[in-house]
Amino acid sequence: MEPGGFVLTAVMRKEAGARMAKSRQRMSSGSKRQCAKMAKLSRYKVHSAYTNALWRGGHPAIAALVLETGSGRYALAHALVDLACLGAKDAYTFTSLTADEVAKHLEFMAASAGEMEPTSPALTAALIQEGVVLRLALGLPLHDDLHPVLALIRGVDHSAYVGEVPMGMGGKLVLVPGPNDDGPKLLEKLQAVVGVDGVDLVEVDDQV
Repeated sequence: MEPGGFVLTAVMRKEAGARMAKSRQRMSSGSKRQCAKMAKLSRYKVHSAYTNALWRGGHPAIAALVLETGSGRYALAHALVDLACLGAKDAYTFTSLTADEVAKHLEFMAASAGEMEPTSPALTAALIQEGVVLRLALGLPLHDDLHPVLALIRGVDHSAYVGEVPMGMGGKLVLVPGPNDDGPKLLEKLQAVVGVDGVDLVEVDDQV
């Protein structure tokens, strides 16, 4: 099954924008403080950007951005993005890392999701931004930790990436529940948004 083909309508994108505003209002105080830190750091120069090749095949992938903040220190933001269905999920931000610490984080990402490849900052930002829009458009809650990631990448113009960011697989969403997900319940929620024929449920055992 080829990745892509699922398209968010203008109405769905508008609804995602409204849900983003509500999500910001519901942020915890800790996330708000981290957002403020990341917003200040977003003005610094981009040092590097990474992702792994999994997203091209419609599989969850990690997108990461590193900013050089001076005095040999770096800020790092990364998120797990499932463009086949659930959008942007787990996210992390770090404000003052050494070059060795950044390298260790990238090694950890590679161990969990495949080799991290240098890429354009615009692509990294586009993957995260579109993952966030997809998640909100489907009516799924946005993780609090994603807001600081969005604050750090705000200085990157994701529209500068002119390639495709494919959503879905074969024209529909493909739901692969995580170990803590209630697959049938999540499937029912997604079907209420995109219709019964708009999403397929694939159990982990089916992929083996």
